[in-house]
Amino acid sequence: MKRWLAKLFSKKSTAKETIEQTAGFPVPWESHLQSIYHLLAPYAQGNDPLPESAQKLPDEQSKKEEMSWAAGAVDGVFTHHALSTQNEEIADTLFDALNQVLILPSWENMEELYALLKKESPLEYIDALMAKIPQTSSLPAQQLHDLAVWLAQESPDRQAVKCAIALLSFFPSQQNLATVMTLGLHDEFTLFSTVAVSNIVTKEGYEATLVEMARRVTGWGRIQIIERLPEELSETTRDWLLREGYSNTVMMEYTALECAIKGQLLTALMSDNVDDALLNSAGELLSALLNEAPVSGISCYEDGVAACLRYLALVKQSPTHDITHLLAAHALREFVEDDNRDWDRLASCGWNEENRQHVGNEAHVIVAQPKWQEEVSKALSSHDSELGHAMVHAARVLNIDPWDALYARQSTCPSAEDSHWYSLMKTDDRQRIERVVALAEKQFDLAAIATGPDTQMGFGPAYQQHRELSLILQDLDQFAGAGVSLIEAGLRSPLIHNRNMALRALEEWPKEERSAALRALLEVAYEQEPEESVRKRLQALLAE
Repeated sequence: MKRWLAKLFSKKSTAKETIEQTAGFPVPWESHLQSIYHLLAPYAQGNDPLPESAQKLPDEQSKKEEMSWAAGAVDGVFTHHALSTQNEEIADTLFDALNQVLILPSWENMEELYALLKKESPLEYIDALMAKIPQTSSLPAQQLHDLAVWLAQESPDRQAVKCAIALLSFFPSQQNLATVMTLGLHDEFTLFSTVAVSNIVTKEGYEATLVEMARRVTGWGRIQIIERLPEELSETTRDWLLREGYSNTVMMEYTALECAIKGQLLTALMSDNVDDALLNSAGELLSALLNEAPVSGISCYEDGVAACLRYLALVKQSPTHDITHLLAAHALREFVEDDNRDWDRLASCGWNEENRQHVGNEAHVIVAQPKWQEEVSKALSSHDSELGHAMVHAARVLNIDPWDALYARQSTCPSAEDSHWYSLMKTDDRQRIERVVALAEKQFDLAAIATGPDTQMGFGPAYQQHRELSLILQDLDQFAGAGVSLIEAGLRSPLIHNRNMALRALEEWPKEERSAALRALLEVAYEQEPEESVRKRLQALLAE
């Protein structure tokens, strides 16, 4: 690639001088849309993640409701769970359109290229396209650079910007690095910025540049960066991976294995000065490694047994009351006692019967410590402490019933940020369910929910109560006749999920529990239903 660039830039002016020039291109997007780069540029300097106001991209503004995928999630899921293939046909078509624009940047040529860039995800073609470019000696490199910079800095459309970031890999400079890193502040672009950085910065500066980016993203962007960090890292980076880097807003399972290996978790735990923060992080990391549903974890961690035993030994002698350790010990105990696992395969990683017994015994000792009962009981009875998922889970691990405490919290503090509907519905006591229904009828604005069927998915704060309603509806199938008013609101909700959950309950109820008024509502719902799959369920229910 360097020889290709040197040849194409071998003109009277130097490459640096040439790159600083600017070329104009016809604008193929709506002029009122703000560019993505200019949205993010004010936050280029600093240490914090982007504020919420900078999360929504310009190409989302015209959409009826919030995006159904988190930033970077589509690309993240594709790279982790789909077979990666390159569509040569798309790459060829894009290359031809790109070449035409570079030769003649007319409106027609630019419109054709930009339509392709907006339509196709770069993951479908970018490797193939990037391979073609250096093979074409006649390609005007100066114009390619100017086009890439222009698209990266001025386009309001994410797919076009992603392709532009990739193209900037061909043109290493401090100015282009700054552009790439600014765009990488948003999780939607971090993957592409990370790959571009690997081609722009020197080997010596690669680790520091990636970590600088990783500290400022918290979702898929952080996951993508951590996976691309070198195997050999500085002590500072290793420490950051173990204490902070593994934490993300997607799932810790996606980063746990990389951080445990690259951060040298076992070595850190063997130190004589393991502090509480590192011990807490180790508990979260090991718990995440045990859950291999999304990605590989403990079965691919060669130091797994040794790290678990060292962690348990440290916790056993620690005065800490952090329930992270109760939950981690409980998870380890459940892991080694699970007869459905392929222990023959796991034995190759050290999980033989003797080690499993050892881990199980140590975990049991920790779970049985009296301090956990005291800690959880205090949290349940105090109105000052939070009752998050972890504390509720800890209560159930210790066979403490948290229901009354949760009901009291929901009754007095019905905030969206700290609602407990899901946990309150986890009971087989009908009297409790009827109390939950009565509380929901009091706290929900059912008329505001029941505005009529639509095809909304329910993202964003405007649909908070709709989403909370689903948490109740999804368990009413077990309690025939309970929560009719909530089901009626669900059937009239604009959220498809609400309507499906309401139908799920009615499908399980005996026919005699469906009143004449409810059947009349079902008939109206059938006539108005815009979603075919829901319409079929309504039809089947009415036919009974």
